[in-house]
Amino acid sequence: MSKTLKYICIAFSIVFFVAIFNLSQAFANGDTKFYLEPSNNNPTISENFTVNVIIEPSSNVNIATFLLKLNFDSTKLKYTGLFSNFNSDDFKTYLNGDLLQVIYLTNENGINIDQNSPSLFLELNFKVLSTASEGNSNISGNVEGLCSYDENRLNVTSFESTSINISKTPENDCNLSSLKAEDYKLVPEFNPLITKYNVAVPSSKSSIEISATPSDPEATVKVSRKNLNAAGKSTDITVTVTGIDKKSKKVYVVTVLRDDKAYKASSSSNNGNSKSSKSSGSNNSKSAKLSGDSENDSNSGLTIVQGNFNFILFFTVCAICVIIAIYIIKEKNKKI
Repeated sequence: MSKTLKYICIAFSIVFFVAIFNLSQAFANGDTKFYLEPSNNNPTISENFTVNVIIEPSSNVNIATFLLKLNFDSTKLKYTGLFSNFNSDDFKTYLNGDLLQVIYLTNENGINIDQNSPSLFLELNFKVLSTASEGNSNISGNVEGLCSYDENRLNVTSFESTSINISKTPENDCNLSSLKAEDYKLVPEFNPLITKYNVAVPSSKSSIEISATPSDPEATVKVSRKNLNAAGKSTDITVTVTGIDKKSKKVYVVTVLRDDKAYKASSSSNNGNSKSSKSSGSNNSKSAKLSGDSENDSNSGLTIVQGNFNFILFFTVCAICVIIAIYIIKEKNKKI
């Protein structure tokens, strides 16, 4: 065998064994995929949310160290801390503007990750700034130095970024559009801005249905009770309106009194107001009629005066002309 052919065979053998070694290392260490998963893809301004760091290995792996680099828009988001089920004290963070670096280094035997189920490795907490503008905001990064406890380097095949869509905080309308206590009168009359009302019912009334409708169809309404206290006593029934943010609330209070006298007084007050309204309407109608008649009389008198004025003016002019003619005739007779 020639020396040239011998060297070629040796080089080929070296390349072959290196390739086999690298391939065996790849199969031994496996490939690991990372991706980010927000707890809320549509956070509102000033809202807190979490970005979960998920690990998905192609085979069972042991992880003892890595460096996570995460880029985000610091004009919209604020990093507030992290949590991990795998001992949060093993994670150290360094924040510099838009770059968050998380170092994981454990003194224990590392963390074993099962290939059959993706693992929630780390939770990164953020808050949307009150000055943040609406719209899309990207969160991206990569992982470096991923190693096992045995100092075997692990392959990171991919790191999937994510994005969130920031929106305005929805306005919470906790007002009622209507409030009724069956057919009984509310005092004062219902107004969305008034939160306290009184209702008088007969002594025989032991329960009452309070019906309330929120101004915002997405708001919720809760009535505290319908059973009333003993006759002669009052009962406070609260109507709580909760906004769509599940935090904002407004409470209306309806105080119901079981008392026959109070109920009769309330009923007679209603009747009196009704009669007064009818009487007032009748008087107004009569007044309007009289006013109309008076106006008609005035207009007709004015029409008569206007017609007679033309006649008087014509008669006056004729009389003046006759007087002038008589005067001229007399003057001519004197000259003759």
